[in-house]
Amino acid sequence: MIRMAKQLPTQSETFSRFNVDVILCIEECMNCAQTCASATEASLDRGQWRCLRSCIRRNLDCADTCHTTAMLLGRHVEHDRTVIYGQLSACELACSACAAANEKHAHEYEHCRACAEACRRCEQFCRSLSRLTDCPPRRSRHVARV
Repeated sequence: MIRMAKQLPTQSETFSRFNVDVILCIEECMNCAQTCASATEASLDRGQWRCLRSCIRRNLDCADTCHTTAMLLGRHVEHDRTVIYGQLSACELACSACAAANEKHAHEYEHCRACAEACRRCEQFCRSLSRLTDCPPRRSRHVARV
């Protein structure tokens, strides 16, 4: 946390509770992204891609989502809380799905266990921070049609 605290400027001399939680969430997101990427590599290196196909897909989705979340949270500008809330919710869902897929194989493969644990931690941090944003998603007037 100290490393991130030195990098993020604040409006005041002391960190607010929200700023501290943002820093912790950024660190958990980056840790989760790296753990998911490592678990994917371990699965591919061991030739386990067939039996762990679902895990690999979820790992890649989760790693990208966590990385994006960390990048959005780490910007040195005022946050659009609606966007942050949506991204945190997406990250929470990606982490939950990834953890569930990896937990099925955690008893058999160490990298799946480590990935599931990192995802559950990140899921919890994203959930906690989204509650602090105090901003439920707004309904857009302009709905894109597919």
